Amino acid sequence: RKDITIKKKYSYLVYNEISIMRKLDNNNIVRFYDFTPMCKLDINLSTDLDINKYHSIQNINAFKKRKREIDRAKSNLKKTLPERYLIKLLFEYCEGGDLYDYISNILFSSGSINIYQIENSAKIIIKQILQGTAYLHKSGIIHRDLKPENILIKKKEDITHIVISDFGLSTNYNLIHNLFSAKLGTPIYWPPEIYLSNDIALDKEKKYNEKFDV
Repeated sequence: RKDITIKKKYSYLVYNEISIMRKLDNNNIVRFYDFTPMCKLDINLSTDLDINKYHSIQNINAFKKRKREIDRAKSNLKKTLPERYLIKLLFEYCEGGDLYDYISNILFSSGSINIYQIENSAKIIIKQILQGTAYLHKSGIIHRDLKPENILIKKKEDITHIVISDFGLSTNYNLIHNLFSAKLGTPIYWPPEIYLSNDIALDKEKKYNEKFDV
């Protein structure tokens, strides 16, 4: 379970994560079950904030219309919320912890480095991360914060079952709206593209797409 206390002005980030995760169904993506806002909502999150429909829109006019609908839904959401409130998110339990701890405590815990074990483990882990990432991109989603802390291990010390988690900075894209410039995520894990990006740049060379995750 993930308990989040959020301010009203940041509430859309959480509901964006919910909207994205409730559509995902893949063995390498953490399972999202339900959420409970600790306040009354006068908005239908299953339809009004369904930004995943972006991916299927290929007509520019239809795309702009859907964007206006979502902007109105975001505005209505802000009006219904208190300034600060608690929301509970329920995910599947991953007893193995995250990949960062696995690398720190398991692979290097003995003091000696076993190159063969490290390379073999890396192959198993990277394959699953790429499978999960490929699924996200096929579904029209960019994660934008892939890092060891956001890769979870389902069973303790068993790297054959890992999942991608934490979609708080994720976004949707399609053939029309597929270039981004916002500098999000964790700087030490940023790809080269984001160092070239500029929030006010108009040229495509200074923006990034779904390959940000790779």
